[in-house]
Amino acid sequence: YGKDRCTSHRISYNALYRIVLDDIREYAGMARYHSVEFYDRLVSGSREKDEEERRRLDAEVQKLEQRIAELNTVLNRLYEDYALGRVTGDRYRSFSESYESELKEKTEEKESVERQLNTLSEKKINADRFFEIIRKYTDITELTAPILNELIDRIVIYEKEEIDGEAVQNVVIFYKFAGKIE
Repeated sequence: YGKDRCTSHRISYNALYRIVLDDIREYAGMARYHSVEFYDRLVSGSREKDEEERRRLDAEVQKLEQRIAELNTVLNRLYEDYALGRVTGDRYRSFSESYESELKEKTEEKESVERQLNTLSEKKINADRFFEIIRKYTDITELTAPILNELIDRIVIYEKEEIDGEAVQNVVIFYKFAGKIE
């Protein structure tokens, strides 16, 4: 569509170099001198909030596991009743389909909750990794390829905007193990 739709996202090497170096220095300093606050920031929120969420999810998994066990017991008893002739074939199929459907639903729900728990755990593990890596770079004076490869996942450069008569361009750095740090 040409210049009417597409804008330049170009940024000079020196400007990008300075932005990345300053960002790394800032986070390395925070990791060294304000470690608790910075760590909480990495895991995006307070530890109490994460622990409360973990407890809630654990309780939900237990509740779902209990219901899954109950459904398995009911299905086993229903089959025994059918095998012993206490329940007709039509009745057995009707109940069986209903309980099997609920069992499938509860099993999928449990897997979903467990994935959420894993995400919480991964967030903490990744925060720990990033925290240890970034602390090494408090006194960094220049960027090198090994430093960038160890720390940076990607850099997004937005188009230039005119704000109060001044050209402004946003640059967002995504770090390995931490993503975009708020």
